[in-house]
Amino acid sequence: MKALLLGTLILLTIQQGTTGRVEIMVRDANTSEGVPGVPVTLTFQFPNETAGTSMTLVTDPRGLAVFSALGEGIYRVRLAEEFRPLPFTDYVLLDPGGQKRLDLAVSRIANVSVRVLDQNGQPLKNALVTLPSLTYVNGRRTLKEVQGIVHNDDGDGTYRLSGVPAGEYYVRIEQEELPAGILEGPPRIAYYPGVRDFADAARVVVRGDDLLLGDVRLSLQPVFKISGTVVNPDAEKPMFRTWFSVTSADPTEPATDPRMRYTAASDQREVTFEFNGLSPGTYVLYPATVLGESGTFTNRTVVTIEDRDIENLRIVLKPGVSVNARITTHGESAKIPETLKFGLIPMDSVPPVVHDVQSSLSNEPDPQTGEIQLRGLVEGVRYAFSVTGLPEDAYIADIRTGNLSVFSDGSFVVQSSPEPIEIQVESQGGSVHGLVRDAAGQPVANASVLLAPDFVKRKSSLLYKRTITNSAGQFSVRGLAPGDYQLFAWPSALQGAEEDPAFLEPFESRSTTVRANAGLTTEADLRVIQ
Repeated sequence: MKALLLGTLILLTIQQGTTGRVEIMVRDANTSEGVPGVPVTLTFQFPNETAGTSMTLVTDPRGLAVFSALGEGIYRVRLAEEFRPLPFTDYVLLDPGGQKRLDLAVSRIANVSVRVLDQNGQPLKNALVTLPSLTYVNGRRTLKEVQGIVHNDDGDGTYRLSGVPAGEYYVRIEQEELPAGILEGPPRIAYYPGVRDFADAARVVVRGDDLLLGDVRLSLQPVFKISGTVVNPDAEKPMFRTWFSVTSADPTEPATDPRMRYTAASDQREVTFEFNGLSPGTYVLYPATVLGESGTFTNRTVVTIEDRDIENLRIVLKPGVSVNARITTHGESAKIPETLKFGLIPMDSVPPVVHDVQSSLSNEPDPQTGEIQLRGLVEGVRYAFSVTGLPEDAYIADIRTGNLSVFSDGSFVVQSSPEPIEIQVESQGGSVHGLVRDAAGQPVANASVLLAPDFVKRKSSLLYKRTITNSAGQFSVRGLAPGDYQLFAWPSALQGAEEDPAFLEPFESRSTTVRANAGLTTEADLRVIQ
């Protein structure tokens, strides 16, 4: 009946010359190019009723599907299951004789399968097999799980990962800890094609077609344990909750969630811990507990496993460290900006339970004295500097701890009795204006422009500047500290990789060098990196 009614509506509108038209343009989410061969279904939706008759077309070589001779009403849009669109409005409201066009950005999804075997060639069951991608957080390489990927364990050592968008990934294999007393076993964490170290892992490139990676065989290796006791230094205050975490200290391995344990203790002064199934290497332990109103106590402890267990560790908890900081300003408007905030970001893999309970990592300075107190820091952890809310032309001239400048390093290690930090702000920085062109000499809109400091200052995040070109391909950057910079331009977003030397190295020869001078403007034209 509904099909008959829809046909009648279409026939009437054709007779009255009021038929409508809907164009669906499907583009690749990464390249913005049209995607041919995508099945697109348009379904007539009766008001307040379930869906009616559907029509399906396949996009032409341009990536376009054109539905014509449509009557007025609401139409739902759906793509084939193997294509995942970015968020979009999935319906079209068509007036009599109206024309509508939808541009949809899609990633073609695929399935990735791998079979994991133990050292004897037997299926390894109940492992956690994921497909993370490499991303950057605060300039550090990090493996991040991609949302929407479904993990299936067939129970025979085969692991299927479905709903995988086009991109580059790593296969990560994680097992439960081995029981105490087991002297050998497969690595607890391994990567495709069966290696323990991430530096040896192979990338898995997905381009929309299903991938069968075959067998991954994990070889035996010695495994050890770390055990000991965490001691509360204040016998009057019970440890009512105690957390333990252990994470790899290998700087070549991307940051991942640390291995965590939780123990509830009402009035104990000492709590034992044990981590099993650890491969040789260096690890960082973070025990943590809350001691009443005294706040969180911890003690960053580094241990190295060579060829034997690490036993009888005795870790005495310590209170968080406080650091005094002060903002000083110079120039015509030598006062503390009301919007300015200064903070410290842990560069080590500090567990969330330690990081979250720190009482203050970012503060507004006193508007009169410029003083700040940063509390709850962990002794032995390296922290990077964070400054936000500077006026557009102002810049950080130097950061000092005691008599030592740490600005070029961009970070410092917290000591038990730290020197005060002084942040020197100048009001008139340099400016760079310019134009980004493509290989044909045409301006490039929405290009990402990066100003990277001189090589000796590349560790300081505060000296990197980023902006986007306008519709005419122009860009402007202000508030530059005096010195030399390299300018880079890409046609798309940078995703946070720009502070990684390994990322920038291939593009160094295609950059433009400029010099910023306080209070002056420098002109520079760039060629976009394709």
